[in-house]
Amino acid sequence: MNDIAIQNKLQRFVRDAMPDGWLCFANELLEAAEVLWKHSDENLRIEVTSGLSQAPEVKKIFTVRRTYLLLAGFAMENLLKGLLVAASAEHITSGKLSAELKSHKLLELGELVPDLSLTSDERAFCKLAQEAIPYWGRYPIPLEANGVLPETAMTIQRRDTFIGLHQRLGQKLHDQIMNGWDSGVGPRIRKMRAKKYGSEIDPSESLL
Repeated sequence: MNDIAIQNKLQRFVRDAMPDGWLCFANELLEAAEVLWKHSDENLRIEVTSGLSQAPEVKKIFTVRRTYLLLAGFAMENLLKGLLVAASAEHITSGKLSAELKSHKLLELGELVPDLSLTSDERAFCKLAQEAIPYWGRYPIPLEANGVLPETAMTIQRRDTFIGLHQRLGQKLHDQIMNGWDSGVGPRIRKMRAKKYGSEIDPSESLL
């Protein structure tokens, strides 16, 4: 591959990894999760199970709520990574994600975001979501038996915490990039306007 082709790939990578990309994908994930939530009652399942040394256990399971939490976790991950990229373009300008951005651990990512403080409810939600991402949000079992964790229900209160935190982080990211952001290696955001975050959409405004 010649130098021009390599440079073109780098430019495309950085362009797609800019903060607005993370924000837009986080919003798509929120919307997908909410579609599932609206139909959660249609996916009620009753199971009676028992192990070798256990009495029969009756479980009422809303199956889509595991998937909701998985999507919510991915949405939070995108917002946190977008905030980190907004704070430092060096997370993406080498042509690969920095070591910090390769993590799914929401609490650790949150600690790296400048001027971000989470409430106890928000921290509890992020801890729950980061457990769902690699394991029970996607698969019925972990890689080995000693990794089994109890599945935690996605409640209305946890959903409210997620939606509130998503809005707060999305607003923070939007405000940081709405008037421009520069990667320093070519790709940049000139302006960004989103009604979701209170921006006035003026057709006469030049976005160049």
